[in-house]
Amino acid sequence: MEIKNEYYKEHLKELCKDVPTDVLGRIINELSGNAKFFMSSDIEVKDLGKINDAIVDLLKTRFSWLPLHLVGEAYVKGALGELGGTTRLSVRNVYVWLSNVDEKARTLRTQDISKSDNSKRAEEERVFLTNQANNNLYGAALSLKLKWFYPSSRGRFGQGIYLKGLDPSLWDRYPLDKIVEKLKQGYTVQTLTPTKL
Repeated sequence: MEIKNEYYKEHLKELCKDVPTDVLGRIINELSGNAKFFMSSDIEVKDLGKINDAIVDLLKTRFSWLPLHLVGEAYVKGALGELGGTTRLSVRNVYVWLSNVDEKARTLRTQDISKSDNSKRAEEERVFLTNQANNNLYGAALSLKLKWFYPSSRGRFGQGIYLKGLDPSLWDRYPLDKIVEKLKQGYTVQTLTPTKL
């Protein structure tokens, strides 16, 4: 069912509440005419006008947040029998069609929000775990660097020989980023020495 109304494409993605009432009335008039044809309904023109007015009121109140393109979808699928109702074009039938499309739209919107929330949570968790791993590596790197510069008196290496710490003037020569990079490459705090940087 092609909608020829010039305003339909212009307001396609707008919510019903945002479409001017007179424009919405013209669009609904065409949608109802198409539906009447598809349903082979024998409604008189004066009754169709009353039905259309009631539907515009419904769209401005009960279904005001529904995008116009879903209203078009409701008319097309409803007239073809996909959304329930009877074989007569009536306010009741259009209400049933709009309700079904409304429910579908709410379900899809809830799923989109849920997917978005899940992906945000997953990203936040990934960032947290990455930061946690980096924090652990930076903590190990700082501990190792301090050990190089200020070895404890209990820290024996080899055969009872005490190591003297590195000269504090060389502190900037061993940045934490380089130490962390070496730790990421597989070195451990036991195997990484200043000469390997």
